[in-house]
Amino acid sequence: LFHPRGRRPTPLAMSVEEFRRQFPGESEHVEFKEGVGERAVEGAVAFSNARGGVILVGVDDAGRPRGRAAGGGAADAIHTALS
Repeated sequence: LFHPRGRRPTPLAMSVEEFRRQFPGESEHVEFKEGVGERAVEGAVAFSNARGGVILVGVDDAGRPRGRAAGGGAADAIHTALS
């Protein structure tokens, strides 16, 4: 779904049911994080040293979407954490 070579457009929004179909759980290439912190940074480093992956921020460990504000503060927090 989010792979750079994927042929489908990346959705801007999806229902909880669609989300669970696309991301039934964490895997070698998918991690769920409720926020942007040390664990998210560790996941990003691990993916950069492997074959890549996607970190879904705003999702708890059980795969339940919890949400995260998508304003400029979220982008700044991600940038700062990975700097």
